[in-house]
Amino acid sequence: MKNDYIVESYLRQRGYDVQSSVEFGTVASVVNYIKTNGGHAYLPLFMIENELKRKELCIIDTEPIDIHEYIQVIYSSTRWLSPQMKVFAEYMKDVLGKE
Repeated sequence: MKNDYIVESYLRQRGYDVQSSVEFGTVASVVNYIKTNGGHAYLPLFMIENELKRKELCIIDTEPIDIHEYIQVIYSSTRWLSPQMKVFAEYMKDVLGKE
């Protein structure tokens, strides 16, 4: 289930009117849209640290929302992998339980 649907459902259940949802390809696009047109977004904190330091964005504290992320780790099987990358790939295989 997409995160925007989860967040919108959460807001609707609490009586907020959600007018529309916009999708962007990059975090920079989202940040620029918010800074120029208002609105809000659900973003990882580390992605907006600079904007927070410059006080261009602010955080709205909410109660926790249970969101499960689906991730993929993709790398070329024909290229050389550094020892660190090999350890990371093996770790992710263990964590994800997949090849």
